[in-house]
Amino acid sequence: MIILERGRFIIKKKNYIFIVIILLLTILIIAIIYLNNLKQKEIDSLNVMLKDIEEKEELVASYSEELPKIKELKQKIMGQEYKIEEFSKQIQEVTNLLIENKNKLDKLQNY
Repeated sequence: MIILERGRFIIKKKNYIFIVIILLLTILIIAIIYLNNLKQKEIDSLNVMLKDIEEKEELVASYSEELPKIKELKQKIMGQEYKIEEFSKQIQEVTNLLIENKNKLDKLQNY
């Protein structure tokens, strides 16, 4: 019991236990609030990560649908590259032949 005596508050022994219990409960409540805030922050962080993962999964799904077309176009491009290489070789051979014929013609004209 708290008594006002001569302008001061005096706490009786019976009240010490009550005050200690109140302090412990206050500390417990503060700890619970702090832990709840930590957990909420962690949950928010995990929600952000989950949202990012879901967006990436949507992108992968959309690309997965297009993957056969992409592979087909890649094969066509590779085929075109091969044809270009073949044409380049043929052009080089024709160019060499033309140069050789021109040199022969120049020699014949010089005689």
